[in-house]
Amino acid sequence: MSFPGRSPRLLQRLAYKNTDLPPKVLILGPLVGADLIAEQLEKEGFESFVYERTGKPLPLLTDPNALEILKKILIDFRDKEIETAQDPLFLNSLWIHPGISHWADRPELAQLVQRLGFNSFFPPIKVMNLFSNRINLLSHAEPLGIPHLVLSFDPIYSVREFERFIRKWKYNYPIVLKSAKCQDRSGIFVLHQNQDFENKITLWFEQLRLSVGEVMVFPEKYLEESRHLIVPFARFKNGSFQVFPKIDSSLQSKYSKLIEFCPPLGIDPNVDEKINSMTEKLLDFTKYVGVGYFEFLVDSTRAFFLGGQACLNTGFHLWEKISETKAITWQLAAFDEKKYFVNPIQKTKLSGVSIRILAEDSILQLPHPGFVHELSEKREWKFKDGETELHLPIKSGDTIDFRNNGILGILFAFSDHFSKNIFNALNSLNETWITGSLQTNARFLSELLSHPWVKEGIFHTGFIEEDFIPEMRPTQEITHRLFGSLCTYLQTQEITNWSVGEEWVRPEPKEIIWNEGPNHFIHMGSIGLSGTIKLINAETSRVCCFPIATRRWLVRIGPWVMLVKGHLPTQNNSPKHLLALTTGRVHAILFRENVEIKPHEPIVILESLHLLVSHALPIGAKIKKWKIKAEDIVQMGQILGEIE
Repeated sequence: MSFPGRSPRLLQRLAYKNTDLPPKVLILGPLVGADLIAEQLEKEGFESFVYERTGKPLPLLTDPNALEILKKILIDFRDKEIETAQDPLFLNSLWIHPGISHWADRPELAQLVQRLGFNSFFPPIKVMNLFSNRINLLSHAEPLGIPHLVLSFDPIYSVREFERFIRKWKYNYPIVLKSAKCQDRSGIFVLHQNQDFENKITLWFEQLRLSVGEVMVFPEKYLEESRHLIVPFARFKNGSFQVFPKIDSSLQSKYSKLIEFCPPLGIDPNVDEKINSMTEKLLDFTKYVGVGYFEFLVDSTRAFFLGGQACLNTGFHLWEKISETKAITWQLAAFDEKKYFVNPIQKTKLSGVSIRILAEDSILQLPHPGFVHELSEKREWKFKDGETELHLPIKSGDTIDFRNNGILGILFAFSDHFSKNIFNALNSLNETWITGSLQTNARFLSELLSHPWVKEGIFHTGFIEEDFIPEMRPTQEITHRLFGSLCTYLQTQEITNWSVGEEWVRPEPKEIIWNEGPNHFIHMGSIGLSGTIKLINAETSRVCCFPIATRRWLVRIGPWVMLVKGHLPTQNNSPKHLLALTTGRVHAILFRENVEIKPHEPIVILESLHLLVSHALPIGAKIKKWKIKAEDIVQMGQILGEIE
């Protein structure tokens, strides 16, 4: 919609003059961030609409006609609001906020929003184009005298090109490969040895095609025992800028950020000053306007620039709480300093930690979406020495779709001391209860926070992979047999044998002492139960047996979740099956029926939570009959094929 001869500024003034309706904003992206953004915008006088509340997902970057789908979403919002206002000039009071969606830093969406005439929270499109290609952004750091780890700025598009790079430059392993376009965890791969060429890097390249539609990577030096810092900032049109409290994101698993601390501990003051100086140089060079963030690796007294994104970081509530400000107000003020006022940031004694609750099996490192059955209701805790907030927008009865980003919620803890935050966060995390056909990383996070080195602030980016060993088996109070004993209350008389994980058990129903329950329920035609029981140490524990497939349950006792299987009487001629490790879409079937398959060779690949999950067998076998085809949606535990 256009109005020839009238400037946008004039139209905006007319719009506010001709209607008493408040400006309205459509917020995109996951509810974890969108609800908080909506709350802040409403305090600024906006009426907000969170798109994810419609139950319809945003298209992925690689979806066919993704921009056309986005265009329809925006036009539907525009037309509905203009019709409600009965004033075409009300278009100038309509805003789009990208939230923390996978489109938040994409110039394609910013251009579309601009073309349709909306106000937006995007930085200038020229800046977004620069930030959206990590190679370009990093290449500008070098002439500014900003250290980086890039080994070559020549893009690599195939495994063969990377092999030639290795032979030519003769770099030692390990080497980090990064996608120029993919900014999340799937855009990073560490090559440790030559064998990784054969069985890992090819799958990673396919992962990049799934995430961003193309393979364009570059190599970086691998920096051992470094700290990963996020530096949020805001810059105004007049060149003034503000660096917000930095965040330590070193506690990450496979480059997925799990626990973040603000402000960071143990960072050399001189390094901190260097990072501020580098941030100022980069912002001046790029002419950034708005709120965004840079990332650095810190090694003792050295700091290296990793890149940045032209949008809010996922855990932005952490730094805004520490600085006692609002990120959304800074976004608004960056575009209109006269209308929106922000106070300069003052140093505070407040300390914080954010903890991401993910839909995953952290031990097996598998994405694990599914149905939410039970959910604890508490969202805030007040302690004598601090407070915690659980931002968990899911509810009982929701299904976490395999297209989701996997973040179920974020737990924030704030106090005046690092150690108090860990203690309070642990208490709140241990009270959080989520059951269903999905799994979460809650127990993994609890163990990680309890580690003595983490409590002392002694960790680095490789800590989880190199130094942290999580518990693999339940404690003495919760035995494997207890899981099987619970399932005997499911009225499954035809079952003769039980297994928990990979261990055969002999259930003893008499060892279950119910404090409350058992409360039976039906899900998809199968029986489950929940309640509370007494453990051998006389403590009570909440329990749930949730059916996920025929004679298969995900059983939770306290913090522990185990897969329990019921087995019928053994028949010698019964077929063996290949089962789905997770819920997702069949990305590729790699073998035809009746073809010999070597041990540990990938057979089928599923797509789940933006990751590719390869399935293999420990022994040589043959797929006698496939039960699936490409693009099928499968559930965890579903039979994929019969094995001979």
